[in-house]
Amino acid sequence: MEKITFRETTPNDADTLFNIKILSYRHEYKEFNYAKNGYKDVVDDCDVNMAREDGMFSRKWHEIFSSQYPGCWSLVIEIDNKIIGQIVAISGENKHIADNYSSYDMTGNVNIIFCIYVLPEYKNKGIGKMAMEYMEQLHPADKWILDTPKISPKNKHFYEKCGYTQGSSDSLNVYSKGFNK
Repeated sequence: MEKITFRETTPNDADTLFNIKILSYRHEYKEFNYAKNGYKDVVDDCDVNMAREDGMFSRKWHEIFSSQYPGCWSLVIEIDNKIIGQIVAISGENKHIADNYSSYDMTGNVNIIFCIYVLPEYKNKGIGKMAMEYMEQLHPADKWILDTPKISPKNKHFYEKCGYTQGSSDSLNVYSKGFNK
């Protein structure tokens, strides 16, 4: 059995994670035809030559989230010392991010899953769920929240399997854990 480990992301990981993220998301975007369903800018970001300089798929984004800073936790997911993905969580005290969830009670101890991805060949093997559980144990909170595009049934299944409950916004599904209904 392969050994799955998690470690803090370092700036040296940025290029590897950048390429893994593009491979991971490009696969899903093609499968669910994101471009046709109103997410063309996100699909374009999955093309290294078209990615916005400040977008979620930019090298700059990966340089930022490959450094540890207060209130942001970035972990590399590895199998047998090979990087296969990343999970990033942010404290709900970060008002810039927390404001995206204004319809939720963000008071108290709240953390936000900002991003999680693994290489396509490692999906559906329980690794993402392990990463979510590890992050939740490493940085305990009373409430957790995240969002994902509405057109992804795989994400819906994954987050519900991790114990999150679906809410919604205009173009995203918001999932939460620990919030009162």
